[in-house]
Amino acid sequence: MYGTSAINQLLENTFAYFVQTMPPIELISSTLKGPTLDKQDNYILTAGVASQPMRVANLFSLDALIYPFIINLISGITNLCHRPQRGKHKIFVGFVLPLLAVLYVCPSLSADPITDEQRSKFKKAWQMVNAGRLSAAKPLTGDLDGYPLQIYLQAAQLAPTLQRAKNPPLEDFLAQHAGSYSAEKLRGKWLKWLASNNHWQTFLRHYRPQSDVSLQCAHMTALLKTKQTEDLYAKILPLWTVGKSQPKACDPAFKFFESHEAFGDPAVWQRFRAAMESKQIGLARYVAKKFTNAEAKTWATRWINAHTKPGEVLRQAYVLGEALLARDVLFHALARLARSNFNAAEKHWVRLSSSEKLSADEVNRGHLVLARAAGKAEHKNQIFYLDQVENRFADTDLESLRLRRGIQLGAWQALHRWTAGHPMSPRTNALRWRYWHGR
Repeated sequence: MYGTSAINQLLENTFAYFVQTMPPIELISSTLKGPTLDKQDNYILTAGVASQPMRVANLFSLDALIYPFIINLISGITNLCHRPQRGKHKIFVGFVLPLLAVLYVCPSLSADPITDEQRSKFKKAWQMVNAGRLSAAKPLTGDLDGYPLQIYLQAAQLAPTLQRAKNPPLEDFLAQHAGSYSAEKLRGKWLKWLASNNHWQTFLRHYRPQSDVSLQCAHMTALLKTKQTEDLYAKILPLWTVGKSQPKACDPAFKFFESHEAFGDPAVWQRFRAAMESKQIGLARYVAKKFTNAEAKTWATRWINAHTKPGEVLRQAYVLGEALLARDVLFHALARLARSNFNAAEKHWVRLSSSEKLSADEVNRGHLVLARAAGKAEHKNQIFYLDQVENRFADTDLESLRLRRGIQLGAWQALHRWTAGHPMSPRTNALRWRYWHGR
């Protein structure tokens, strides 16, 4: 059997191989910030999941994201070997040895090594770019084909040229490196300039799906300006029906949306509900003005009052009525009051929950509201209210509160009931759940 010293020696030898053969690049798992020079004039590249997949030429011909994985894995295995635990040798034979066998053959996959001359050229070119000497850096950049960091030099040289509608070098770069961090960052900036200067045809030609809402709305505007309005209403709908204010770039698209023949109270309700659930009361008031139906306006006002005057709303008979939104108003008011004055909310709920007009599901919904509030405020009756909700109505917040408060207060019998079966929320840690049920 392999002893700990032999395992450590093998790991150290393997790690030494990578240290000796890797280029002077440190890949750190964080947000990409671009290449910089450290005090030793080595190149440091911070790279995250969204970064440009690079080929570390003298390591092996796989995306550079593999490199930090390997280093972290080796480090983790080393720590494992230093930590006494049962089954260590089984782990070594079944996992570590196959891994080291793969690493052993990696040199056969290697590409041409990075030379000191390339590193020197990169350093010089990067300094020129930082100094604004773009023309002088261009020949050096062209000599760096195959160098992993060449793309960042190219991006830095193209950045000052973004304020042009016709830009063949930039277009070639975006096509060649589509999907890379550097190319997509440049694309986003260029698209914003194109939109702000009404170059809509060029914008559409180079647009790709964006996470930036301003660019998403600019895309809708580009379609509108170029008269590509088929299905445009449906495309704008998910941008409009959100519970927060959108950027000014959305205004032209929203103006078209709200003037469309399909626009009406159903869409307004979607956004009003989203705003209320997000507690964006100012937006909710603004959206409520767009209702055309008088009853819709009445219920919108009642829902807003549930947020601003919850105690008063809970005394109104309409919260127990048959209207579609009556329960939304009731439970919003109950949750709002429970956060600021739990005892007052508790008194209202004792009265309301005894009404035959509430179904069993609605009673559980009310119990859930008070259970969350009691648990978060660590109210003296928190275990009672946490126990009132049937397990099938539990969500992530409730299951988390039940575990924390049950353990904290030693409510083991209640904890045993709460953890019976599987957790209802997929976000709840099932192993932790079963562990505390066993306790």
